[in-house]
Amino acid sequence: MSSMIINLVISLLSGAGGARLLVGLLKKVNLGPVGNLVVGALGGLLGGGATGGGLGGLLGGGASSAASAASAGGFDIGSIVSTLAGGGIGGIVLQLVVGLLKNALFKR
Repeated sequence: MSSMIINLVISLLSGAGGARLLVGLLKKVNLGPVGNLVVGALGGLLGGGATGGGLGGLLGGGASSAASAASAGGFDIGSIVSTLAGGGIGGIVLQLVVGLLKNALFKR
């Protein structure tokens, strides 16, 4: 399995987990099970470095350290931890933004 696919999966899962954690703490940003999953996964994708450094990679940033380690034949635990953290934070941030926007637009 290529390092890009591994980073993609880690980013998606950590983003969904981060969104789930936030919903557990702040019930008002809940979008329902499917909404939380989708928004969290998208946030994880943007923040997690799945495509070469997170949002910087999407915008043309530098190469991912995981891709560099994979090309050298090594395994970089640091890049996996940073992908995990970035994905989780991305999921939390996007869940918070979308949840608050939903609440502002559709007063409960």
